[in-house]
Amino acid sequence: MTPIHSSVPRFAVLTLLLAAPAAGLELAVSFGAEQRAEPVDGRVLLVIAAGGEREPRFQVTAQLASAQVFGVDVEGLAPGEEAVIGAGVFGYPVASLAELPAGEYSVQAVLHVYETLRPAHGHTVKLPWDRGEGQHWNLAPGNLLSTPATMRLDGAEDRRVAIRFDQVIPPIEPPADTEHVRHVRIESKLLTEFWGRPTYLGAHVLVPAGFDEHPEARYPLMIFHGHFPSDFGGFRTEPHKLIPFVEERFRALGEPWARFLYGGSTGGWEALAAQIFYPDEYNGCFAACPDPIDFRAYMSVDLYEDDNAYWAAGPFKRLLRPGHRDYLGEITATIADFNRMELALGTRGRSGDQFDVWQAVYSPVGEDGYPRPIWDKLNGDIDHEVAAYWRDNYDLRHILERDWATLGPKLEGKIRIYCGDMDNYYLNNAVYLMEAFLESTKDPYYGGEVDYGDRAEHCWNGDHENPNHVSRLRYNRMYLPKILERIEKTAPAGADLTSWRY
Repeated sequence: MTPIHSSVPRFAVLTLLLAAPAAGLELAVSFGAEQRAEPVDGRVLLVIAAGGEREPRFQVTAQLASAQVFGVDVEGLAPGEEAVIGAGVFGYPVASLAELPAGEYSVQAVLHVYETLRPAHGHTVKLPWDRGEGQHWNLAPGNLLSTPATMRLDGAEDRRVAIRFDQVIPPIEPPADTEHVRHVRIESKLLTEFWGRPTYLGAHVLVPAGFDEHPEARYPLMIFHGHFPSDFGGFRTEPHKLIPFVEERFRALGEPWARFLYGGSTGGWEALAAQIFYPDEYNGCFAACPDPIDFRAYMSVDLYEDDNAYWAAGPFKRLLRPGHRDYLGEITATIADFNRMELALGTRGRSGDQFDVWQAVYSPVGEDGYPRPIWDKLNGDIDHEVAAYWRDNYDLRHILERDWATLGPKLEGKIRIYCGDMDNYYLNNAVYLMEAFLESTKDPYYGGEVDYGDRAEHCWNGDHENPNHVSRLRYNRMYLPKILERIEKTAPAGADLTSWRY
């Protein structure tokens, strides 16, 4: 959930044209054939920032200091045609352009490009196909941009402002191999068949020192689940089908006892989920600050008992549910803030942001071919039929409790979870519920570890001396001794425990 900063070369001057007075303030956005010759589907986003050093497109968040964003879907928008943002277009934090306070702003437009896809479920959908940026609308190569311009705007005035796209975000250069980091990519047959177009899986592989000098050595494998990282960093250089492919190419031991999973935040959920869904394939997971692992604490929402995700209701009052805090409990965003921001960025769950990402993973396909919403994005009303589907398929605590008789013997000693007790997104609440179940287990007892950082925020990783020092290097230093201990305890007779310890 951390904003990503970048810059794009600017090669033209923004054109501002004043047209005849309109009914209320309108901003009309268009592009020329020099930016894109053919019509385009997608979403036009208009960002209005109060200032700051960064471009407006990098100032949209759910926090108090967020820039204003409005969005409108376009289909077949041709060069020279206008996408108009007016009072009837939904925005965040202000819902309507008519409510925009008078002031001087930095204004920028983005056209987030969609592609037409016909997945195996039989529906035709229009989605922002990833172009190497990890589903970030403000970074996606091929998206159109306007150069930020300073202008005075007033939502109450009758005025029409024309904004012209004058940039195209360039392709992302693939990272280069180094002595320690190698990069691989393979086509996934299953994903290609589902999406109806070539789809690939990739990995950044950190090889040990001496890898090239010791061709006889074979190694255990640590699989790090991240947030679509552009490369592998944060290590020291001093003294599906993807896993078998990596193991064969990089001389891994290739056995379940020598495979381990780790990650933080969404990667923490992924690491724990992979261990639970494939209990025989891995010998342990280290899940730091995992995304909700018990949907009774979906951040500050109980998907099964609550009727509304945005409001807690009493007999005579309502209270907005918190979505983000600091380690002292200061609230800076609500659940409604996150979701209304996403709705402005993309309809039908296409924002690429956190709640839409969870929904895309957990939900069944809706009648329109898009993920069926867990709740109404405008008012927060929960669909309990969808929640029941989520529970049975992706609520990790529920799955463990339901299937412990068969899963327990395969997971003994493999589950390790770490979380700050002041996680910014209230993720520790689900960890408490998971811990309560794990501690109740018998035949077998789970035999793992759950640990908390005092006043530690997102994403605490086990450092009690520096609870808010977040570092992938810290992950490695913490987990490697635990992994070695686990290997020595569980490796089968005759296993290779020496060739990789040179």
